[in-house]
Amino acid sequence: MIRTFRKGEDGRGTWIALIAAVFWLLGVLMYDAFGRYYLSQRPFADVQLVSAHPVGESTEIIATYEKLGCTIQRMVVYGLAFGNYTALDYRPRRGPNEDFERIEGRQTMDIIVETRGVRYEAIEIRTRHDCDGERVDSIFLRAEL
Repeated sequence: MIRTFRKGEDGRGTWIALIAAVFWLLGVLMYDAFGRYYLSQRPFADVQLVSAHPVGESTEIIATYEKLGCTIQRMVVYGLAFGNYTALDYRPRRGPNEDFERIEGRQTMDIIVETRGVRYEAIEIRTRHDCDGERVDSIFLRAEL
């Protein structure tokens, strides 16, 4: 149905409503494309490698980070050598197991990675967290050796 304008009407309100609807739709599409990534929960922030050096046939890794509001479910360590990733065992250098749930705030991770004398190009620490019901897999740290 085509609407005709009465004398003194110019259709400005209709155009304003149409433009507002287009901008709203663009906002929804932009959030769907980018917002989910940038606004999703993060389990940690500001990870800084303090040191990564050999200790006998193992490698000690010390890092600091900001623990945010998620619950850790799993932590695994991988070594990279000749383009292949190998799962490695690790243990805390001191204190409780690194998989335990920490309180939010600044934290230090201090672990010994069992490299068994192999010279890895890099060691990656990967984590799985539950962030308000959402599973979040992340690379916590990559230490080039």
